Amino acid sequence: MRNIEEVLLHSFENLSPASHVAVAVLNEISHDDVGAADLALIIATDPVLTAKIMRMANSSMYSRRGQVSQLNVAIALLGLRTVQSIALTSVLQMVSPIDESDWLHSITTAMAATQLAPVFGIDSGEAFSVGMLHDLGVSLFREYDREGYQRILSEVNFPPSQEDQDRLLSLEFERYGTTHPHLGSMVMQSWSLPIEMLEAVRHHHDSSRQTTLTRLLRAADLFSYYVQYSIEPDEPIVKELSYEETLTQLHRLKEQSRQTLLLVD
Repeated sequence: MRNIEEVLLHSFENLSPASHVAVAVLNEISHDDVGAADLALIIATDPVLTAKIMRMANSSMYSRRGQVSQLNVAIALLGLRTVQSIALTSVLQMVSPIDESDWLHSITTAMAATQLAPVFGIDSGEAFSVGMLHDLGVSLFREYDREGYQRILSEVNFPPSQEDQDRLLSLEFERYGTTHPHLGSMVMQSWSLPIEMLEAVRHHHDSSRQTTLTRLLRAADLFSYYVQYSIEPDEPIVKELSYEETLTQLHRLKEQSRQTLLLVD
């Protein structure tokens, strides 16, 4: 089994220059005064990302009179959150082919984080990004050692209790010498993403961590599992929140997530 440095080297060797465009989009969206024209200038340098955005803008989900032919118009039509989702998905696809269940978990976590952001006083864009990227390390493990990592997952119950989460991290460390939260945060650090996001991703399975963004991500992660497995949440951090309304909204968005996956694939 190769060491983790080789895992990262292998992953980054397979990243195209276009990945830097997607990351630049994420950084630009984090600014309060970002506009469609600003994003269009960045996105236009990546033909693949441009095609994905134009394709979605002209899909039945965003149907309107006349075909959308200008990138800035497409961005304005879709909205920043959808463009952010497409950029994040592009980044994840460049790291590793996305497993559908992993993608749905990431997007529902991101949606939950966005819904809960006002409760925690967190910017919704930052919440969405950290939700999408929180299991980046899982994608890297799947790319590096798909069969071995699947065996690890088979030893953990889903949705995972805190005991299951601890067991997952223990099994990962035993096999790879690191864990998916730590590995994901290392990659995010190389992209120069905000330190608060790195810390939240690194500690989202640690119930003792009390930073605001970490608590938000942990709650959103749990909400996502409850939506996927259709069970009622019973952990304190979730019960503190008005979870019934959030769960209802997330269930409504679940099918839209599946349609989005088909469009950005």
